[in-house]
Amino acid sequence: MNIQYSILFMFIVGFFLLYIGLRIIIGRKPIIMNSKWLFAMIIIMYIPLLIIPTVIDFLNSEVVYFKTSLVFVLFIVLVVYMGRILNGYQLIGINGDTFQECLSHSLDNLNIEYEEKLNKIIIPSKDLTILCSMQSWVGQAQIQFKGDKDKKFTKSLIKEIKRYIRTNEIILMKMPAFFFTIVGVVATIMSVYYVLKI
Repeated sequence: MNIQYSILFMFIVGFFLLYIGLRIIIGRKPIIMNSKWLFAMIIIMYIPLLIIPTVIDFLNSEVVYFKTSLVFVLFIVLVVYMGRILNGYQLIGINGDTFQECLSHSLDNLNIEYEEKLNKIIIPSKDLTILCSMQSWVGQAQIQFKGDKDKKFTKSLIKEIKRYIRTNEIILMKMPAFFFTIVGVVATIMSVYYVLKI
């Protein structure tokens, strides 16, 4: 039963990664997505490893309370930790220069006064700080919002970033696209293979 659940979750994660990779390759543009999707995929990956075996042991009256408590504490710590890290938006397939231009252009289009500092942008009028991190060699960036979170402004900014990406010539970083595609294909094929063997 545990193997069947693992196969299901492997297929879900594989399909998700394959979708991201192919979307970048076919569209030839970076993509921006809410970090909650990556957070959800990480949780899904850990469910068959941590939660399902413990639940099955519990249902079979084979539970060891110390082990069960430890597993659930570990899972909660993981959820809290990853929730704090993966908070905001991910830009996948983008390089450092394009990311900076994209963000500055989008803020200018919204007529927002801002101050640029190392790895962050301060918006005094909204008591908001945008935390920026960029891993140029892997072509992935992250935007996080700290302070008074104005959902209307956040949506407008993300919309402007998407418009910039869609309407401008951008140097595409292909490494994350190929990585997601390869891992997605392998995970999907493995899940189908194990289903056929059952």
